[in-house]
Amino acid sequence: MNFVLPTNRADHHLLSSRTLIIVRTAYRCRSRLNFLLKSWIPTKIEQQRKNIYLLTDVDITGRTYTEFSNVILTQCSGTHDLLDLCCKTAHEFELYYNLTEKNYSGFDWMCRFDDDQYVNLNNLYKYLDNFNASIPFYIGCTHTEPILKVPEDPSRTFPYAIYGGGVCYSKAMLKKMRHFVNKKSMPSLCQRVNFVDDMCLGYICVVKCNTSMTIINERFHAHVEKVNESFHQWDLDKLADMITVGFSSFVYPMNRMLLFHHLIQLQKSDTNSLYLISNLLWNLQREYEASHLQNIVRVAHNEGTCRN
Repeated sequence: MNFVLPTNRADHHLLSSRTLIIVRTAYRCRSRLNFLLKSWIPTKIEQQRKNIYLLTDVDITGRTYTEFSNVILTQCSGTHDLLDLCCKTAHEFELYYNLTEKNYSGFDWMCRFDDDQYVNLNNLYKYLDNFNASIPFYIGCTHTEPILKVPEDPSRTFPYAIYGGGVCYSKAMLKKMRHFVNKKSMPSLCQRVNFVDDMCLGYICVVKCNTSMTIINERFHAHVEKVNESFHQWDLDKLADMITVGFSSFVYPMNRMLLFHHLIQLQKSDTNSLYLISNLLWNLQREYEASHLQNIVRVAHNEGTCRN
């Protein structure tokens, strides 16, 4: 069930200069970037230039990439192997440190997202304004699986922020982490403790840097969640209050990102009739999908392969 909605976009002119936004993609995932550019990432280069960076691996050719102001090439492999994931993550942190050193004021926050996530930037900035970046903060949503055991002491456990839900670090946290997350240290640490990148970062922040994780499961949502336990329980006001919503090749198709975005924009309208219409459309959509979950998963699976 698809609706044709107005093409109004969010007003992104208030992008925060205090928050570095990193989006990580792969060279075979250009199709995903199109959905991001049609929804939450501004298409105007001057609006991106201040704080939005696209980090990719081995191929930056093609028209889609030219629509991003800041493209960083990692030279890491395009696989999902442990070492390759940790290589890319180390480049994300290197980008933050390099930009901060070049800019005396630097960034108060670094937030990173995958290319299959919808991010409500205004909600993100408002949320981060509640925290003092001079204090170490490690913010995200937890995995649905049990928390992890500390390798050197299995009697201890720790939570970790799943990268599929988006993760934010304050500047004080980033200062404490620096020794562990450079391009040489992080891949070798991942290999030693046998953790992929997001798990290893939980280990670094919580265990090595002794910083509790700030868990925000109610507003950060990863694609690992079951569709019938997340989207279809939300009314439109709750959807519009979310900070991140994850999409997945096996759970929820990427084209729903555009629907989410347009309905959220309508919901924000001061016009009562548009607000009522947006609520009606969302209720029709979620009722239809709640009764056709197998169709949703099948469509998502078919859309899962990243295509050029």
